[in-house]
Amino acid sequence: MFFLKTKQNLLGKSRNVFTPMLSYSASIVYDSYYFVKIDNSSLEINPLFLDILSNESNIERHVLAKELNAILNYEGLVDIGHVLRLENYLKEKFPQFYLKNLSNYPELSPQKSIKNTNSTKPTIINGGCIYLMSKSKNTQSVIEELEQLEKKGIYSKPLLSYLMKNFDIPTHFETSSKFHHHVPAILSKPQEKILEIASLSDYSVIVGPPGTGKSFTIASLAINEAKKGKSVLIVSSNEQAVKVIDDKFKKDFGLDNFATRISNKRSLKSGLNKNLKRWLSGIGLKGKIENDIAYYEQEVSALEKELRSILKEITNLEEKEIKLGNYLCEEDQGLINRIKTYFTKRSINAIEEYHVVLNKYISYSKRIMFANKNLIELNFKARIKDSIYSNRETL
Repeated sequence: MFFLKTKQNLLGKSRNVFTPMLSYSASIVYDSYYFVKIDNSSLEINPLFLDILSNESNIERHVLAKELNAILNYEGLVDIGHVLRLENYLKEKFPQFYLKNLSNYPELSPQKSIKNTNSTKPTIINGGCIYLMSKSKNTQSVIEELEQLEKKGIYSKPLLSYLMKNFDIPTHFETSSKFHHHVPAILSKPQEKILEIASLSDYSVIVGPPGTGKSFTIASLAINEAKKGKSVLIVSSNEQAVKVIDDKFKKDFGLDNFATRISNKRSLKSGLNKNLKRWLSGIGLKGKIENDIAYYEQEVSALEKELRSILKEITNLEEKEIKLGNYLCEEDQGLINRIKTYFTKRSINAIEEYHVVLNKYISYSKRIMFANKNLIELNFKARIKDSIYSNRETL
C-alpha cells in the first residue's frame, strides 16, 4: 500500500525507484471461489522506504520506524484516520515530497494514474497492489524445519550461546576411566580424552601443530558421535581441510559412504545423489530398518565385549614381558645359566602368543568396522525416515 516514486543513485547510476510503503502478508483461500485473505496483524513498513526517507532527511532510520509505527499502531487494516495522520506527518517532516491523492483513501488511484505520475519531486502515491510469490522448495523446507524446532523447543545450546553472546565454558572436566569410545581404531590417550570432553561439553577446541593428528581426531570424533545416532556437520573455510577429513573416513576407516561432501562444485553433486539413493533405499518397508539396526547393535556390542577382553589380554602380556625383561636385566652374570635360559624361552613363547592375540585383535577390529559401517548407514536411514514421517503433511 502507498508507493514512493523517486530517483536514487544505485551502483553509480541515477535510477527510478518505485517501492511500496506498507505491506501485509496474505494467502489465497478457496471457499467456492478463490479469495485473498489478508493477515491484519502482519502490517510492516518497507525497510527500503525507511532508507529513502532517512536519506532525504536528517532523521535516523530507527527514529522514523518508531514514529511511523506509533501513527499506524492498529490491529487491523489502515483506516482513513491513520492515513490523515500519516499525511500530516509526511508534510511536516518531508515538505519536499509530493503527496498524491492520499486523502482519497480508501479509494485507490487507478493504474493509469499511477503510471502517469511525472512529478520531479519524490512522490508518495495512494495506491495498492497484490504481489504473488511462490516459495522455492528449499525455502519451504527450511521454514518447515524451523517451525518444527519451534514447536518442539529443541535448540542448539552452542548456537543459542553464540547468538546471545553468553558463553559458559568450564575450564576443567572430570574425565572417567570408564569412558569407552565407538571408533574402530586404536586411539592415543590424548585423542580418547578429546572424544570424552567433546561428549561432555558443548564447546571443544583442538589445538596442535601440523602433523599431530588433528584431522584424524576430528574424523574419529565424527564417527563416535554418528555411532551414537547423532548427525555431524563438519565445516571449514578451506575446502581442502574438509577433503582431508573425508579421505580419513574412506582410507583410514574404510567408510566410503559415511559422509557426503556438499560444495558448489558440480563434480560433488553426483556423489550426493548416489548417497541419497542409498539412504532412501528400503525406507518404506515396515520394520526393516529397525530390525537391521537391532541386529547390528547386538553384533557390535558382542564384538566390542570380545575386543575389550583381547585388549586386556594384550595388556597382561605386555606387563609380563616388561616384568620378565626387568628381572633378566637385574640378574647377576654369576647365576645359573639354565634359569636364565628357562626365562628366555618363556619370553620367546610369550612373544609368539602376543602375535597371535594381536592378529585376533586386528581381525575383530575389521569385523567391528564393517558392522559399524552398516549401523551408521542404517542410523542415517532411520533419521531420514523419522524426518519424512514427522513432516509428511508438508512434503
